This record gives sequence, C-alpha cells and structure tokens, in this order.
Amino acid sequence: PQDNALATYYPQLKKEDGRLDFTQPAQALHDRVRGLNPWPGAYALLGDTQVKFWRTVVASLDKPAAPGACVLADPKRGLLVAAGERALQVLEIQFPNAKRMDARAALTGRPLAGQRFS
Repeated sequence: PQDNALATYYPQLKKEDGRLDFTQPAQALHDRVRGLNPWPGAYALLGDTQVKFWRTVVASLDKPAAPGACVLADPKRGLLVAAGERALQVLEIQFPNAKRMDARAALTGRPLAGQRFS
C-alpha cells in the first residue's frame, strides 16, 4: 500500500505539457515521450506543423549539432534528432492527418534532412 503521508498532488496534465524542448538532454526527452504516452502525448513543431513522437531511444552523435536539428532523416536508416546532450532516435512518429507509423516509413517522401524541430 502507498504511504499517504508521502503522496503528493500534481495538477491534471494539459496538451501543452507534451511539447518537447530539445535543449534538454536526450534521456529527459525520451523519458517524457514514454511518460506522456498516450495522453497528452509528446510533440514538437516542424515549422508550423505539429508532429507527435510515440517511441524513441537515446542515441549518440558523431558531431555536435543544434538542439532539434534533424541530424539523420533517411527512410532506410531512420530519424535522429539532436538534443542538448546526445540525440533522440525516433522509432514511431505521427504527422498531421496521418496514422502513427514507423519513423523510417514516415520519412518516405518527406525530406527532413537539415530541418529543425522546435
């Protein structure tokens, strides 16, 4: 049983709580994606487009990059987004008006290389 003396109150989550801040370390972003799945869901903006992140893993970077930069965006190798420390490898993603899908499949026909999430 939970010790009620140690319990704390947290306000109800809002959709805005799901926005990712890529200046944070990749581990914190990955934990946020896991913790906010399914509601309210983790997301970032790509220009004016809201993109949902469903599954991620922490990955290393060969060279430093600006937080939020799409370091790798290839339908065969996947999507890698730079963070404050290390990077997030995106495994499942959802673009507006599309279903949730494997990031590699979602990249087909979407040139994200060189773009930046905010």
